[in-house]
Amino acid sequence: MISFRNDYNECCHPEIFERISKLYTEKNTGYGLDKHSKRAQDLIKDWLGEKDLDVHFIPGGTGTNLLAIKTVLKPFEGVIACDSGHISIHEVGAIEATGHKVIMTHHKEGKLTPEAIRACMVRQSHDFSITPAMIYISNTTELGTVYKKSELADLRKVCDEYGLKIFLDGARLSYALNSPENDLSAKELMKYVDILFIGGTKAGLMLGEALVFKSDIADKNFRKLLKQRGNMLAKGFLMGMQFERLFEDDLYMEIGKQTIDSALEFAKKLESKGIEFYAKPVSNQIFIILDDEKIEALEEKFEFEFEKKIDESSSAIRLVTSWATKSQEIDAFVDCL
Repeated sequence: MISFRNDYNECCHPEIFERISKLYTEKNTGYGLDKHSKRAQDLIKDWLGEKDLDVHFIPGGTGTNLLAIKTVLKPFEGVIACDSGHISIHEVGAIEATGHKVIMTHHKEGKLTPEAIRACMVRQSHDFSITPAMIYISNTTELGTVYKKSELADLRKVCDEYGLKIFLDGARLSYALNSPENDLSAKELMKYVDILFIGGTKAGLMLGEALVFKSDIADKNFRKLLKQRGNMLAKGFLMGMQFERLFEDDLYMEIGKQTIDSALEFAKKLESKGIEFYAKPVSNQIFIILDDEKIEALEEKFEFEFEKKIDESSSAIRLVTSWATKSQEIDAFVDCL
């Protein structure tokens, strides 16, 4: 069975495995206070081009989203997100379980717009409505699309107008930055956002995400919340070692480029077969529309995700590439079409 289900169905990138293998007998301080975590934090700050940042390593994406939002919001405040957003539909109400409402709104190609934010602010202006205090966006989006610099600048402008914080979920940030649609550099990211989540799980690590706060909104007691919410890994050095290697020698971006190259190859071959795309393929998530009978036949040899029903006889499915995707696997899928 060949899998295009997601970009985290392999253990880890060989360079990451080699680093852990080299250090596996080393004794380290626990709970993220080790030398590898400290160096990884410094490397990430260098990569972002800012020193005045607070960086924490968290095992998984849902916990990272939950902690980022819970830390910043007051009890009566909520977060605006697209109705296609990860926190809106893929996390079993994890944000609401902390006591904070996800205020869902429409999107344009998976992206949150200034117009949608303004509409939410008007709708939530009643005295007894939840007060929006943050927006949640992801790059890439749930449709594999990518935010342009101008779009982030427009979001920054409207958020400053209303006093909203911007939280960017970068579970697939490496793929966004390597997309042919991207015009944003890593060192420009913190110009537009207040909180950033750099994905490791979907970028070649065994596990781990890096949560980055601007220092002026970082909570000095964040580690207490991290522990209380069950997201503090005793062997935190395992994440530190991996992120240390990921941000050495530009490996993070190399993995992203390799993955995007595979996705673009895949999209080109699908297009040559006359396949219709549900969303323009610009990252490592490719959405195509097929007859339901063809989808059922493909499921005998391939793994992928169902996206949505298009009409009575066809549906959209999602195909995802990773650092481990091989050309032979892509050809096998295309040949089956």
